[in-house]
Formats: sequence, C-alpha cells, structure tokens
Amino acid sequence: MTARYGTVFDGGKRRVRRAMNDTMAAGEIKRICTQGRGVTRKAKREKIREVYFKIEELRSGGSIIGEKTYTAGIAVMGRLSAPDHAFALWKKMLDSNTKPTPVTYSTILSALASQPGTLDSSIQVWKEMRQEGIKPDTKHYNTLIHVHHLNSKLTSCEEIARAMDRDNVSRNIFTYGILLGAARNRMKRNELLERMIYENLRPTTEVMNTSLKGCLEETAEPWALFNKMTLLDAEPNISTFNTLISVFRDRREVHRALKVVDHITVPYDHFTYNSLLSCCLSLVTGPSDAYHRFSLRLADTSRASGLYTDRSALLLLKIHAKLDLVDDATSIYYSSDTGPGTRKQMLTTLFDLYNRNKMELPKQMAETIKKLSS
Repeated sequence: MTARYGTVFDGGKRRVRRAMNDTMAAGEIKRICTQGRGVTRKAKREKIREVYFKIEELRSGGSIIGEKTYTAGIAVMGRLSAPDHAFALWKKMLDSNTKPTPVTYSTILSALASQPGTLDSSIQVWKEMRQEGIKPDTKHYNTLIHVHHLNSKLTSCEEIARAMDRDNVSRNIFTYGILLGAARNRMKRNELLERMIYENLRPTTEVMNTSLKGCLEETAEPWALFNKMTLLDAEPNISTFNTLISVFRDRREVHRALKVVDHITVPYDHFTYNSLLSCCLSLVTGPSDAYHRFSLRLADTSRASGLYTDRSALLLLKIHAKLDLVDDATSIYYSSDTGPGTRKQMLTTLFDLYNRNKMELPKQMAETIKKLSS
C-alpha cells in the first residue's frame, strides 16, 4: 500500500528492518560533523560535499534513506551554517516522498536560523508543517521568532509570540531571550521582564546578553537593564561586558565603552581586547596620550595572555599609523605573523601612511603588495 510519503509496510518485521537501516544510515551522516565551531571555510565546503556524497553512496549500497538520514544531513548543514544546503536537502526529502516528522521540522527551522537571509524559506517550511497537521511546540515557535529577529523583522517577533499564546504553547526562557533582544523600547522590555517573573522564569546570562544587544537605540540605557537583570540573579560573563562595549561603541559613545572596563569582574577574552583597541583607535589624538598608552598596555596584556590575534595587530598598527608614527607602525608589521588577508590590510594602511609622509615604501613591502594583489 502506497501513501504520499513512501511505502506503508504490512507486518512488523520489515518495518523494524527499515527503521534500523535508516538509523544506521543517519549515524553515518552524523559522524561527518559533530560541531561547526572552528571549521575552516575549506573544511566546511568539503563536509557539505561529503554529506551529499555519503547519502548517494548509502542509497547505491542498498541502504534505505529515510527521514532520520535526511534529518541528520539537515542537522549537519545547520551546524556548518549552510542553510541553503539544509533547505536543498529538505526539498530533496519531500521529492523522495519521505515524510518529515516534528523533529525534522525543528531541525530544518534551526538550520535556517543559522544565517540571515532565510526568511522566505523558513516561512515555506512553517506553512508545510501546518498543512501536514503538525502542531508546533515551544522549540518550533522559538526558532521561527529567532529567524524573524535575525532578518530584522522585529514587529513580526511580537506577532508570532501572540500566535504562540493563542495556540496555548507555553513560552520558556529562550522565548523571552529572543523577544527581549527584539524589543526596541524600555517599556516593552520591562513588560517582558515582568511577565517572566510572573511565570517564575529568571533571566539567564544568555538572556541578559541578548537583551543588551537590543539597546542600540538612543533612548535605551544599557546600564539600567544590566542592573535590573543582575538584581534578578542573572550572572554577567565576559560576553555581557563585551556586549556593553559594543553597544556603546556602535552608538558612538566610545568614552562610555571604555568605562565598561571599570566594571569587568571576569577575565578578558580576545574580543574584549580587540573591542577596546578599536575604541582607542577612535579616540587617540597624539603620541603618548591616555588612549595611546592604554592601547600599548592592552597589546602587552593580550600577548601575555595568549589572546593577541591578527585583528589585534592590525588595530595596533592603525593606531600608530593614525599618529604618523612610521617606524613604530612598520615595526608592528614586521613583528606580526598574520594571515594574508590581515597582512594585505596592514600594507594598505602602511602605503597610505608612507604616502602621507612623502616617504617611499620599502621595496620588500611594495613587492608583497604586488604578490598579494595578483
């Protein structure tokens, strides 16, 4: 007997055999990539190709490729931040008459939420899920809200949350985290916090960090929100302070960004050092002024901590170039072991610096610029 998706088998034995086959095939796909962090672009492309190749290899070897295998492939694409490929696999799954389960829909929506620009695809998946009679749960709704937030559809986030209430689907801490990040005024943020407290939900560190990212508008006061959340037992981490620095810097309140340093109670990470160096670049006006001295201290401390990155070297070079300190900027270039992309940016900065000071660029630098540009 044939249904819309695949074959319905009579008897238990063959049905069990298919499930085991599909489960084993899914296991093969899952092993391709267990986590996406730290994967280089080249490795990412290879792993994406491997997913497609492995599915075809398993199929040609007589394996049954069912919803578990496709779901595993979609999950791998999500971990690799490859939403287009995740969507392509989902379409391939439908074309093969394989019926998606609620887990499949949750997985594809999560994969589509890994990058901006996937709103239309997410809405298409959501509509298909509802047409199949699958009632969305909290995770489904959270992911849909996140996709709209990721694509700057902030009003839609509230509308989806109201639909969630109408469907009697309960909100959790992650729901509120996304909604707080999407809220663009203090009144709405306070309303959400009060509802959280009423529902006996306490903001986590992640919720606090997401909420602070929503304070880019001029009327919001990040410190007020920070203090309110700490009173509710949310524990700040270095990402919290990095977010505060970024919010003030992006609001062009760079002096306030640097004052965040006085409140940091946890070890810095590389993002902290680079954000502060970026602030120094905006404010530095002369050799040995407070911001120049601070940038040198940041560079020394980050090196000692093993957190001095290519970005750190580039920012430090730009600070010295801004002050027309040709020898110091050149020395930073020669003493930095950076990748080709950063080296090219350094050389561009040095080229402008030498021209501005009517000096000839050293022959070795000129040859490197030609080599990197070819």
